[in-house]
Amino acid sequence: MAKCLRGRPDGRRQGFPLAGRVRKSDAQFVPAEPGTFELTCTGGAQGKCVRFGYLPWAAPEGLALYNARVRTMRADYCGTGEPHTRPGTPIEIYENNIGAEGKKPAAEMELEAIWGPQGAICVRHVRVSEIFSLDQLLAHCPRLKPEDLGAGCTEERMQHALDALLMNRSVVK
Repeated sequence: MAKCLRGRPDGRRQGFPLAGRVRKSDAQFVPAEPGTFELTCTGGAQGKCVRFGYLPWAAPEGLALYNARVRTMRADYCGTGEPHTRPGTPIEIYENNIGAEGKKPAAEMELEAIWGPQGAICVRHVRVSEIFSLDQLLAHCPRLKPEDLGAGCTEERMQHALDALLMNRSVVK
């Protein structure tokens, strides 16, 4: 049975079933045979994504958007299921360069990364530099090339990367 360790901002610790399963090989959420589900916590990345309207069962690209959103929230740059953030670190997530909440980004936040369902497409800066650096990212994530890191990662790239679904901003530390 799942135990929800982190609660929601209102302090409640709740969970709900989510039809499908997380694939062990790459930590992607995928459909499963009927009757297969996982229990997810409302305060975790998977539960928050559903609560924010990213529904893995929604057509046509609900599953891809859901996986991209979960990876964004966890700072799972390589798409392996390994998070590179701290709980409570503020971020803003956008689809197609339009604010998800319909507001302008906070002045102190800058583009962090552009995301697809397999992880980051490019990374301008890491979210928590004490946890992971751009150099470590380059060494640990072979699908990202030097030109995908730092100044080469721009909002304009979101318009040209075929698998780009989301981008996020965070505070540069």
